Amino acid sequence: MPNDTLTLALDGEVTLANFAGGMRHLQELIEALSRQIAGDIEVEWTVDELQASSAITTIRGTSSQADVVERVVMAYGEVGRALEHNQPIPYGDEARKHAHGLAGLLDAGITSVRFETAFGEAVLANWVVAGAAPPKIIYAYGAVKGTVETLTKRRGLRFTLYDQIFDKAISCYLGEDQEDQMRDAWDRRVLVAGKVGLEPSHGRAVVVREITRIEILNDPELGSYRRARGVWQRSAGADLPEEVIRRLRDADSADTDLLG
Repeated sequence: MPNDTLTLALDGEVTLANFAGGMRHLQELIEALSRQIAGDIEVEWTVDELQASSAITTIRGTSSQADVVERVVMAYGEVGRALEHNQPIPYGDEARKHAHGLAGLLDAGITSVRFETAFGEAVLANWVVAGAAPPKIIYAYGAVKGTVETLTKRRGLRFTLYDQIFDKAISCYLGEDQEDQMRDAWDRRVLVAGKVGLEPSHGRAVVVREITRIEILNDPELGSYRRARGVWQRSAGADLPEEVIRRLRDADSADTDLLG
């Protein structure tokens, strides 16, 4: 199964002008990489997913030779890592020009730019202190809950989960034999366990890799909150909670009068 998608994520106050500029640089960068790697082999890139609330764009490549698409995806990841570590970009002048154009979005109100593929990710941020180590996605094994918003029938290893806390998109990368676990999962609440990547500035989950479990959650029954009960059981004859609070409040008032 080919790894044929790549993702660009912009964080911060993303204006229309910044988004349009980012898409132009992304297009030119991918086309330059495709020309250099694929040569005369035709590769067509289409928008596979667009998450407006998070300014996340995923594009998918198709070609008669799937391995060529995968090599372009890998090259895109290498460009991101070179920018992340302030190292020379190992491709032509045209690719370098538009890669630096994406990095330049940090000077226009964007707080971070993330290059993401099935092989890994790179993060560029404008809040890094000069000379400090570049920010990195922090990984820990855990689980996230959310709603599956994007799940296509085309071949692919990726789906998008909208988390319950921040209502932001999380990229989830499946293994080769895990597609069946997503059957009937579209628009459902699920729990995804695996290697969760947290973006470095706010600690928000942005990606899940090496997925170990996918569990479809039952939607809560309408009005079920009315059946909720407290965990504390009051014994017969004991004071009511409001009586205890009132007594403590009155005691505090008496102490204040004595001190006055």
